[in-house]
Amino acid sequence: MVNNMSLKYTKLPSMIFIILVFFIASGIGTAASKDIQYSETYYNELGLSAFNKGFYDLLPRGEKGAADLCFEQAVTFFEKAIEIDGDFTEAHRNLARVYFIRKEYTLAVEEYKKVIALDPGDPDARLAIASAYVKLGMNDEAIEQLTAAKNQSDDPAVIEKLDRLIEGIHDTN
Repeated sequence: MVNNMSLKYTKLPSMIFIILVFFIASGIGTAASKDIQYSETYYNELGLSAFNKGFYDLLPRGEKGAADLCFEQAVTFFEKAIEIDGDFTEAHRNLARVYFIRKEYTLAVEEYKKVIALDPGDPDARLAIASAYVKLGMNDEAIEQLTAAKNQSDDPAVIEKLDRLIEGIHDTN
């Protein structure tokens, strides 16, 4: 009986987290109901917490449904951060990451485009958008982004790695 009890409660922390996230998001019992404005950074951090819980805790344990709820909440928080500050690069990057994990590659590309527009020198965003383009079968666009990242780097090791990625995409064409 003790083993059954311990198994019964192994999912309890995940469910408590999800309920807590929804509780915070709704503003119930918080200062949000008193018209206090939270910053874009606050919402971005809430989004990161929800994403991390879903990706690093729930998905590895096979709790896809609960992870999906966390990802939905993360999207809501990142969108709120962007609503407050449309030029908040990290919120766009984090939103793109959620879309990519959810296999919503077209949405991920759109968000990564915004990241690149806000920070054209960000090679990680170019690598990420290239990955989304490959998932969409848009290999030429992926190569274009990897080439741009390569042209921005002075590091021979990075350039070599990007060359290998470009070569790998060419091999699949």
